[in-house]
Amino acid sequence: MGLDYSYVLVSEQNEEIKNFIIKHSEEKINISGNDDCLCISFPLDAQIREYFENFDADWKSKCLCDFMHDNIGRIGCIYYSRYAIDDLPGYYKHEFTAAISSMSRLFENSPCIKKWFIDLSRASNSIMTYMDLEDSGIKLIYDKGCETDIIYDVYYDYEDDKTDIRYKKICDDTAVAALDLIRKVYSIGYESDIKSITQDCGALKDMPH
Repeated sequence: MGLDYSYVLVSEQNEEIKNFIIKHSEEKINISGNDDCLCISFPLDAQIREYFENFDADWKSKCLCDFMHDNIGRIGCIYYSRYAIDDLPGYYKHEFTAAISSMSRLFENSPCIKKWFIDLSRASNSIMTYMDLEDSGIKLIYDKGCETDIIYDVYYDYEDDKTDIRYKKICDDTAVAALDLIRKVYSIGYESDIKSITQDCGALKDMPH
């Protein structure tokens, strides 16, 4: 089974996200928020160049939206879906999911792609943005207007329907509040529930308040 990593934003600003996507796309697109297939242009970095170089000729011929030019790497298909958040009226979970495993690894490692989603977070007034790394956990990159770096471990329990949030250690109020919001948002769109999310305080850097 392949990797399906994603970037997730929590925002009430739908038009700003739509306009930002259109600004960074090179073709006319219809954005419905229902598993849309996007091709997004990112500034080139070493990771994006390596991503293209590792494609074989047959796959390149099928992925017509994937190419490099003028220091831009055009990546697709990135699946975009939008979900209402019942516990946060007026807010939505905006999910951008990699189509293939190599793109998932690119999401995880590319500084330019991460910066693109930070810029989108600012433009849309996102109250939280994180990377969903599936079994490898959650990486919070943006929280209430500030860049941050918090890693959470995710544990699945297929016999227990309840979500149980546990801490290894409570670091500060910012981390506690962020985890509470993740608890509200994370399982939306998933078939299985989360048993627990454990905060890795050792991964914390200096977080602005």
